[in-house]
Amino acid sequence: MGFGSNRYALILGMLAVAGAASGCGGGGSSNKGFASTVAPATSGSTAASTTSASGGTLAAGPRLQRAYFQDADNNGMISQGDKVVVAFETNLQPLPANLDPTREFELAVQGDSFGAGAKIEQGISANELNIVLGQNPVLHVSDDFSAGKTAAGSPSALNVSLFASGDILGHDAGPVAAAVSPADIGGSLQAGFRAAPLLNIARGGAGAVTLDDGRVLVVGGVTSGNKASSYVADAELFDPATNQWTRVADLSGTTAGRMMSSEKVAVKAVRQSVIKLTDGTVLICGGYGVEKRGLFGLGSEKVDTLESAFIFNPADNTFKRVGNMNWPRHSHTATLMSDGRVLVAGGYNDSLWSKDNTQAPFEIYDPAKGAFEKSGSIFSRFKSKEERQNHTATSIEGGAGILLVGGDFWKGGHLFGLIKPKLTMTKGSEVVRGTSTERAGDLNTPRRNHAAAAIGPRNVLIAGGNDLSSTVSQLELYDTATAQWTAAGDLAKGRAGCQILVDGNKAVIVGGFDGTAEVAQAEVFDADAKQLTGTTYALATARNSFSVVRLKDGRHLVVGGMTGGAKDALSLDGQGVASCEFFVRQ
Repeated sequence: MGFGSNRYALILGMLAVAGAASGCGGGGSSNKGFASTVAPATSGSTAASTTSASGGTLAAGPRLQRAYFQDADNNGMISQGDKVVVAFETNLQPLPANLDPTREFELAVQGDSFGAGAKIEQGISANELNIVLGQNPVLHVSDDFSAGKTAAGSPSALNVSLFASGDILGHDAGPVAAAVSPADIGGSLQAGFRAAPLLNIARGGAGAVTLDDGRVLVVGGVTSGNKASSYVADAELFDPATNQWTRVADLSGTTAGRMMSSEKVAVKAVRQSVIKLTDGTVLICGGYGVEKRGLFGLGSEKVDTLESAFIFNPADNTFKRVGNMNWPRHSHTATLMSDGRVLVAGGYNDSLWSKDNTQAPFEIYDPAKGAFEKSGSIFSRFKSKEERQNHTATSIEGGAGILLVGGDFWKGGHLFGLIKPKLTMTKGSEVVRGTSTERAGDLNTPRRNHAAAAIGPRNVLIAGGNDLSSTVSQLELYDTATAQWTAAGDLAKGRAGCQILVDGNKAVIVGGFDGTAEVAQAEVFDADAKQLTGTTYALATARNSFSVVRLKDGRHLVVGGMTGGAKDALSLDGQGVASCEFFVRQ
C-alpha cells in the first residue's frame, strides 16, 4: 500500500537539497531534475547507490515514465496472466531472474494487488518490463488515477518502491528511479457484465457468500415451482482459481456435504439466511422448503417454514447442524453484530398452526455457544418496533448498528385460519444496537422485496421493491448522522427482487422484476454526487431473485436467479437460472 503520491516529490526534493549541500554535483548524470547523490554511471559499470537507514535504495537510473495494462487473454477482465507494462525514460539492462514485483513496485491505492505469484519479465521494448499478474489480482484501469483518491476501488497507479532491490538497472545508469508521483495504470477495459461459468444446478432464491479463502458458497434455491422435488439440496462452491463450480457433496461426501436434518432429510430451502461469521465459517438458518417428512416422519417430504440451522466449515467443506432457531421463519434477515454474534430479525412462519404469522421477536445466534438465544422476558421480549418480513438489514456505524428497513406483515387473522389476516406494508425503519432498538423514521415510499447497501461514509441506499399493487422506482437515502430519509431520484425502470452491488463510489442496481418480466438493465448511482449517473449496463440474462457477491479480486459475481416468471418476484415462478455473470469495472 502506498503512502501517498506526494511522498515521492518530498523525497526527491530532500535529495536535491542534500546533493547541493554536499557538493555532489549532477555533472554528466542523465537523471532529469534529480540532483544525484551517487557516482555517475559509465558504460559497462554499475552505478553506486546510497542506501537509506531503513534499507531502501535511492536510485539514480532511468525514471519511471508510464504504465499500462495488457489484457493478455482478451477476456475483458483483469485476471491471472494479464500484464502491466512498465516503461522507463531510457533502456534497461537485461533483467535478473526471480524479481518480486511487490518489492520492486508500490501500488498507490489501498487494497490493490498484483495477485499471488505475480512475476516480472523482460518487456518487448528495451525500456520496458512486464509485470505478469498472479492469482486474484486487484486493479482498476478503466479510469484515470487521482492523487487525492487512494481508497480501495479507486483507479490504480504504481511507482518504483523506495525499498526496491536495486536490481532493475538502466543500460548506462544505476537502479531505476521513482517518478515524482505514481504513474496511472492506463487501460481500455469497458465496464459491464461478462459471462461466468454455469452453476451445476439452475436455481433461484438461493443464498451466496464469499469465503475467506476467496471461494463462493451458494446454498439452496429452487429450480421451478413450489413443490418438494424442485428444491435444491446440493450446495456449490465457485473457485476463482479454477474458474469453475463444484458440488460440495463431490468434495466431502453426500452426507457431510449436505445439510441433513435430525430426521435424516436433506434440508433444502429458499429465502434462508446465509452469513459468514468472524471465524470464517458460515451460518445458514431458516427458510422455506424441506426439512421433515409428513405423517410423523413416515410420509413424503413436507414443504414448510424451516427452523433448523447449520454451520458450513470451509476447511473441510462440511455442514454441521447447530440446532434450531427459537421461531421458525423465512424471508427474514441475519446480520453480523459488532461482537461477532448474529441478529436474526423478522420473517414469516408459514406453518399450519401459525399460518400468516409474521415474526416480531429478535433472536441472537452466539457462535461461542453454538445456539440461538431469546432476549428479554416473556412479558418484555426484545423485538422489532414493527413487524416485518421481506425487509432489508444493513450494518451501519462501523458495525455498531443494524438498520432494518421496510417490508410487509400479516395483520390480524388466526383462529385456525377462519379469520383471514390482511397483508400490510411496513412503512418504518429502525436501528438495532446490541439488545435495544429505536425508530429511524418512515420511508417516503413503503416497499418490500427491495435492495439496500451502505454507500459512502454515512449513507444507506434503498432501491426498488414493490408495494401491494406495483413496483417502486424511487430511490431513497438514509443518513446515519442525521437519521433522516431523503428521496434520491427515480430508476428508469421500477423493479422488485433486484440487488445492489457497490464498486468504489458507484452503486449498481441490478436485475429484478418490473411487474411483467425480469429486468436486464442495471443502473448506476454515484455515492458522491448522490444521484443516478445515466450510465446503464445490461445483463446477458434478465433475472430476479438472484445473489450478488464481491470476489476478492474486486469483481462481482451474479449467481443464478429466476426468469420467465409472470407474477410478483416473491412468487419464485418461472425457471431457475444456471447462468452466472461477472460485473467488471476494473
